[in-house]
Amino acid sequence: MTDSENANSTVLESGPIPAGMTSRRTPMTVGYRTIFRVPHDDAVSVTERNVRSWLSQKLGRAGALDDWDGVSSRVFGSRLSIVVVDLGSSGQTHRRLYRLFDENSGGRFEIALFAASAASGGHIIIQAARDAASTESAIDGVATPNIVRQILGDIQVHDGSTIVSDSPRVVRTADVPELIGSLIDERRTMSLIVASSLTPDVDARWLSVIDQLTRFSVGVATVFVVYADAVDELNRSLPAELRVPAGQVRTFAPGVSVDGSDDGIAHRFLGPATLGRAIRNGRVQGMLPVVHARGPRARLLERGVPADARRTIDLLSRAEVAERRSIEVHRRVAEGTHRVASVQERPPREARTSGGPDVANMPATQRESGIGPGPKSVDPNGMGPGLTSAPRSDSRSGVTAFADAVRTLISKWLGRSDVTSESIAQLDSFLGGQVAEVTVATEQIDEVLEENEKLRFELDELRAEIDSDDLESAILADENRKLEHENQRLKRRLRDAQIFYVSEDNSLDWGPPADVEELVARLTAGEGHHRAFDRVVFTGKIDSVLEVRRRDPYGKYARDFWDFVHVLHDYAELRASGAFAGNVHMYLTDDTIDGYRCNPQRHAGRESDSVLNNAQMRAERVLTVPPEVDATRRVLMDAHFKPTHRDRFAPRMHYFDDAANTGKIYIGYIGRHLTTDDS
Repeated sequence: MTDSENANSTVLESGPIPAGMTSRRTPMTVGYRTIFRVPHDDAVSVTERNVRSWLSQKLGRAGALDDWDGVSSRVFGSRLSIVVVDLGSSGQTHRRLYRLFDENSGGRFEIALFAASAASGGHIIIQAARDAASTESAIDGVATPNIVRQILGDIQVHDGSTIVSDSPRVVRTADVPELIGSLIDERRTMSLIVASSLTPDVDARWLSVIDQLTRFSVGVATVFVVYADAVDELNRSLPAELRVPAGQVRTFAPGVSVDGSDDGIAHRFLGPATLGRAIRNGRVQGMLPVVHARGPRARLLERGVPADARRTIDLLSRAEVAERRSIEVHRRVAEGTHRVASVQERPPREARTSGGPDVANMPATQRESGIGPGPKSVDPNGMGPGLTSAPRSDSRSGVTAFADAVRTLISKWLGRSDVTSESIAQLDSFLGGQVAEVTVATEQIDEVLEENEKLRFELDELRAEIDSDDLESAILADENRKLEHENQRLKRRLRDAQIFYVSEDNSLDWGPPADVEELVARLTAGEGHHRAFDRVVFTGKIDSVLEVRRRDPYGKYARDFWDFVHVLHDYAELRASGAFAGNVHMYLTDDTIDGYRCNPQRHAGRESDSVLNNAQMRAERVLTVPPEVDATRRVLMDAHFKPTHRDRFAPRMHYFDDAANTGKIYIGYIGRHLTTDDS
């Protein structure tokens, strides 16, 4: 007998059946998942008491749970219900599922807690899902469940050697070794966020800012706020590529390597300009906390679930599906909706040759009242059509009731009204076939569920492989970029001085931004803008930029686009000085001109005629500029750059060259490839 067969029957207390326990559930997309290891506590009892406390807070009224036993499914109102599935003890493991269904102004949500207790230690898997069309929108649209904070406040949870907390942990000089140990711990599965304070007088404010910034990362990341007196000690203990300078916030993925110089690119910085722009009146506002949590959340969603946790999810999910089937069957039987339409429409052939009336084709009122056609339709004793009326006696009442019941069954399922040994045998055959069919269907459903679980975990593994390939690609691209920078400096020195010596480049700092959002901040008026802003200005909308950011966990696109900005800056500088008079594409193909360039294949000077002649496609490329460029504030920007990374998303950077007028280049769009005739 499998574990799922040991499931305790869910008792539905008074009220409608919970939405999650019907045979049909609206598809929900998981946007949050975490796994808590519980080495010294009973995971099931921990989950039960926290679910009870959590529900009490949600219901907000005293005594709302006094009559709830904690192991029964329950409807609390039209928009709140909970489903409980308990597998009891299977061997040495006790497993239980709590799934809460909540509907509010923000949408429909599910919070699921899969708990498993064993002598060797237990685990609690917490998942939050919503009615979202994609994983990305679910990640952004699901807040950290309050029960996550409750559990972290109730018991001590470890991720490897690191204690997982619901708020940032302060790091002083004496705490640096512990932080280093957490960084390099091979057993760590969650992200680790490290934020270095600027000066001692801002330590407390910095702690508050980071607490607000990371509020959507609770349970999926551990946060350390390094006070100013410990920043130098921390960075002395780390290789250069892993350091966290003062004022920086860095997210470290699992698997930090202190020996490999290429490892730094996997652990992303939050650009200081981006953080600074989000702080208003000492608080982090806007979408930044949601955006910042995407990496840690996505990493845990895409990471393969450990085998023991996977088994817990698998067994409880199957038991839940079986329970839903059982409840739906009972509901339909109780409502009388279990009649099979195909049987009513196409009764067995025997029913039409039995000599009795065609009950299946009678109006419903006639079938239910026992009235049939012809002179024998009246049946005052309830005997049904086709039988002679006779006064009922006490001695015959039981037989009559039994005959009525049998006749009802035969009429309902076979569409015939005679009670004979043949019709009873036919009923037995029909019901036996239906039971066998249901049994086979149930077995097939279980097989499909098992196969779906395997495919889902294989998909997680493939996503992890893709993530690894993306990281490798980003490392190689970064190496190539450094070589290209060095190559261009060498060419410049050789032309200017005819010596084989490369000194430091004293031009603008062209270090790449942390992400495309930081790139936009550098090219927008305000605190933290880059000196490149004197020549290159972003005038587009942030929505398309944020879509690129979601798809760029390692900053590949940000680096490429920043190289293109470098190209445009140097081009505009040459135009302003009079050293060059051509357009951008001519500049890219002229190796005699001193300035930063990219591969000309990464640039398109204009769109194809088929695109420009299409009104809708052309309109997509008419983008915003300042009034000093055009009084209408709109110009055609068909010239664009395209990153070297090829995929279906294929982001683009569209710009308008106004070097001859204002002396500047205006970037009106960074985002998904706009519509073309090949789209």
